Amino acid sequence: MANNKVSEKAADEIIRRVSNENINTKNEAYNIKRLVSKEFSIPLINDSELYRKSKLRVFSRKPSRSLSGVSVIAVMTSPAKCPHGKCVFCPGGVEFMTPQSYTGEEPAALRGRMFKYDAFRQVRSRIKQYYILGQTPSKAELIIMGGTFTNRAWNYQKNFVKDCFDALNGKRSRSLKSAQLL
Repeated sequence: MANNKVSEKAADEIIRRVSNENINTKNEAYNIKRLVSKEFSIPLINDSELYRKSKLRVFSRKPSRSLSGVSVIAVMTSPAKCPHGKCVFCPGGVEFMTPQSYTGEEPAALRGRMFKYDAFRQVRSRIKQYYILGQTPSKAELIIMGGTFTNRAWNYQKNFVKDCFDALNGKRSRSLKSAQLL
């Protein structure tokens, strides 16, 4: 418990110094973290803890992914057979419980399986990950993956896209059109 209090004080000191000295590079912030950790005789405090406490951009992780201001969100459709059969080079498929052209081990495929290919839950999870990394997704590039999406029933396609928009909007809509307009 005493160690937690020491860590809290050290974190406050790091944040204070970074703020007061107008530090804006990871390297400069690291040097301050190293000095303060040595002064308090504790291991380095990780950036995600400092970001949660301060919301200072210098502590956010992987900022290069969203430097353009666009957060990429890949969503996986449920497994379905291709209308022409199985290609030799497609590693997955319904028999493997993965979308046709994926092994099932890709990050989006794992997320899809974890959320039972529910588009809404996949997108909300990805947005949550961006916040955990210290990024605020304000614009998104939505990538629908799965290989057989365009051969699915129109209602499946429409509902899948609507669920993606609903997740991006943070609320459920009555129709795809209303979800697009939010």
